[in-house]
Amino acid sequence: MALADYAAVVVLASDALARHPNHPGLNVALCAARTRDAEYAAAETDCVRAATVASTNPEPRLLLGVVYIQTGRAVEAETVLRTAIDSGADDAHAWYNLGSALLGQGKAVEAADAFEAAVLRDPTLAVAWFQLGNARTDTGADDARDAWCRAAQLDPDQRRFVTACGR
Repeated sequence: MALADYAAVVVLASDALARHPNHPGLNVALCAARTRDAEYAAAETDCVRAATVASTNPEPRLLLGVVYIQTGRAVEAETVLRTAIDSGADDAHAWYNLGSALLGQGKAVEAADAFEAAVLRDPTLAVAWFQLGNARTDTGADDARDAWCRAAQLDPDQRRFVTACGR
C-alpha cells in the first residue's frame, strides 16, 4: 500500500473513531496505518489504546513492538512482543521482531533463537535469515555465513545479503 493510502486510512479511521471510540477493529486499523506510515509518536498512542480496546487481538502489541524497535526502545519492544507471542501471535514476523528487539539489547543468543523460530515458521523470510546470521556472528558461532547465504539466495537483489554471504 502506498503512503498516501495509509494517510487515507488514518483519516477514515480517525473520523469513524470520533463516533465509535471503543470499536476494536477501528482502533487496530488506526494503529496499523500509523505504524506503517512511520508516524511513531501517534502510532504508540493508538496502539496502546487498541491493545486495551481489542485486548484479545495480539496485532496492536505486535505493532507497538515495531514502534518501540523503530524508536530505539528495545526493552519495551521485547516486553510487548513476548506478550503478543504468548497470546497467540506465533508467526514468523512476531518472532523476527522479537529477535530484532533482543539483538538491539545485545542478547545475541536469545535473538538467534527468535530468528530461528521465525525461519522455522517461514523459511522464505530472507531478512530473518540475514539477522540470524548477524546474531550467530555476535554469539561467536561459525555458521553465520550459511544463514547469510540463505538470505542472499532468497533475495538476491538485497546487496547486503549478497555481500554478507561473500564474507
